[in-house]
Amino acid sequence: MRKRFFNTMLLWLGLMITMGGLAFGSSWDDQLDVLLPKRNLTEQESTTIRGVFIDAESRRIPTELLMPRLEEGLAKQVSPEGVAQVLNRELAAYDTTRALILQVLGQKAGDQMLQAVLPWTRTVLLALQGTPDTVLAELLKAFNQQKSKDKWDNYRFGCTLYAALLQWGMDQKDSLALVVAVSKSTLPGSDYRGVLDLIIAGGKLRVSPEVMTERIIQAVPKARSIEVLETRVLY
Repeated sequence: MRKRFFNTMLLWLGLMITMGGLAFGSSWDDQLDVLLPKRNLTEQESTTIRGVFIDAESRRIPTELLMPRLEEGLAKQVSPEGVAQVLNRELAAYDTTRALILQVLGQKAGDQMLQAVLPWTRTVLLALQGTPDTVLAELLKAFNQQKSKDKWDNYRFGCTLYAALLQWGMDQKDSLALVVAVSKSTLPGSDYRGVLDLIIAGGKLRVSPEVMTERIIQAVPKARSIEVLETRVLY
């Protein structure tokens, strides 16, 4: 049950990040005052849950992003201790990815990226899915080189593309190379998903994924739209 809850939360969080936002409401303390009494938790269980949020706040981790996981876990009748373990695992991932982001980007650029919250959270999601630090570092470096004011929004979409390529069956090396190539283009982040669609379309034309990947890596830096890229790699 706990593993299923955790995987569901990863999928939910990925969707919300891809969509570009989460609904931030009142303070976590006020929300817990409403939520916890409805679940008939013991005083000790309520204290355990509140402790996670107090810990997150003290570590400067965005508590708004924890509330949906708490609500979902309790709704699925995961034990409060189980929910707390999942949330604490996420807090640890926030800490480790923050350190990595600051190490790779430096203090100024790293702080700017962290303040945006959602790109940081997308990094956390990849880390929780087992992405090596070396890959995360390469993704951070690649998108930090963009001149666009939307580079960290593009980074979120780039991370989503990377995860989608892996899920589709592409190996880690080619997935990373493809996303790094995409980061060098002027494609808007919202078009990145179309890169995987092109690989799938190539398969229908009996063009292997390896050939399509190479074509895209060569063509994407000069493509201004996914439609232009399509004409260069499919026809």
